[in-house]
Amino acid sequence: MKKTTLLMIVGCICFIGLSANLNAQTLTPSHNFDDGSMEPFHDCTVRLPNYTAVANGRVKTFWTSEWFTMGTPAGDVNRTDKGCEMCILTERFHTQKEGWYGFTMNVGSDYRTDSNAGVAQVFGFSNNYYTWEAMLKITNNDLIMGYRGRGNEQPGADDITDTTVLPSVPRDTDLNIIIHFILSASNNGVMEVWIDGVKKMIHTGINLGFGTWVDDAVDCGETDGIPNCRTEFKAGQYNYDPDGYMANETRTIYYDNVTWYNGSNGYAIVDPSGNTNIGDTRNYELLLANAYNIKSGMDIETDNQNLGNIGRDDYALYIDVDLSSIKSVKALTSTKRDGGNIEVRLGSKTGELIATIPVPNNGQWHDYKPQAVDLTTSKTGIHDVYFVFKNESRSTGLFNVTSFGFSGQSLSIDSNSLSNKIKLYPNPVSKELTVSLTNANLSNNTKITLYSINGQKILEVSPKNDRNPSLNLSNLQKGVYFLKIDDASNSITKKVVKI
Repeated sequence: MKKTTLLMIVGCICFIGLSANLNAQTLTPSHNFDDGSMEPFHDCTVRLPNYTAVANGRVKTFWTSEWFTMGTPAGDVNRTDKGCEMCILTERFHTQKEGWYGFTMNVGSDYRTDSNAGVAQVFGFSNNYYTWEAMLKITNNDLIMGYRGRGNEQPGADDITDTTVLPSVPRDTDLNIIIHFILSASNNGVMEVWIDGVKKMIHTGINLGFGTWVDDAVDCGETDGIPNCRTEFKAGQYNYDPDGYMANETRTIYYDNVTWYNGSNGYAIVDPSGNTNIGDTRNYELLLANAYNIKSGMDIETDNQNLGNIGRDDYALYIDVDLSSIKSVKALTSTKRDGGNIEVRLGSKTGELIATIPVPNNGQWHDYKPQAVDLTTSKTGIHDVYFVFKNESRSTGLFNVTSFGFSGQSLSIDSNSLSNKIKLYPNPVSKELTVSLTNANLSNNTKITLYSINGQKILEVSPKNDRNPSLNLSNLQKGVYFLKIDDASNSITKKVVKI
């Protein structure tokens, strides 16, 4: 769809809600999200870990079955848990008769072929009822348009007309989709669908929509200037089939180039094809901590723009990070307390652990020092990266973070070559560890500090002129530790395994 890199969050959602009023209006220009913003949308239904965020000029909708108990009856499942929604102010965009809707959709490779879910909706409101009038849905891997309408106040569950518009939905492929409809209670309605410029469906002479009708358009008065009977659009994941969910299942769909037009002859106006602008990209060497896509817990400290008041198991999520050729990860941290560590995980806050960054006490809240470690395993491709904050002995006020970074160099903080010149042996170690500084151009003020995996300081030495200092680790428990070597202008962290 587009080159995938990281962009800032705008909100957490999984549906894109659009609408237009009776006077012909268009959401213009075609909203391609290239500016990194989701405006004029806002989140209206969401529950983490489900989310929708702008990533590299498109909207990513991500859903997981984490909240569901398998086999729970559909009526017992919270509406929020079936997906999430993004809405636009109703008074700005809605229709009571005819509408056109264009968008680009890309179904991710994690989306099961036997899943059943809505991916775009024509959504109706009346005085006493609101539900979908037409729904584009994926059913057993086919893309199907269903619509309903009895020409009265409420549509029935038994009057749905389904038409397959695309057998076997492809994965990781852009589909340019246009939906056109005309509401009617007198068998004068229309429902049409185009995919990649080819008309896949046309139904005419139908009833479509519900509510109170005046001159074959929905009209049941207004409240504060907003029609009580109206139709809007939604797009995104509405996972309405809880009995079909699987444990630990995820579903990803991207949306882009969203345009809504209220009126006739709107095909060219809403056509999403040809809009291929690439959004802003971000330098992975510097991911500002306050530019996360989603966060759980903690605060943004206004004066310093850092993550603060961090608690145990809080996390910051960065969406769609390309980890190809990445070898190390770092964080700029500061704390007056006993610190802790930052777990770097993929896919979820409990997902695959690829690195653990130690956070030592440096005696200050805003004197940020780089901490860096190698990834424990090489990764390729695009991933959601979770930085999860840990401390086993303290639950709140752990430390502050001002930025994260990824590097293609192993243990790159200030100089990868310096890191390679510092040798630890033997490692793993059972008794005595030698730190060889012979080839490293460090000052005589070098300080060597050993930390536990929880960030607790174990020992500290200042070797001065000794270029091969030894550390007695015989009394330490078996496990992973982090050795930090500092002088006036360098800071290197290495992992030590005690056996």
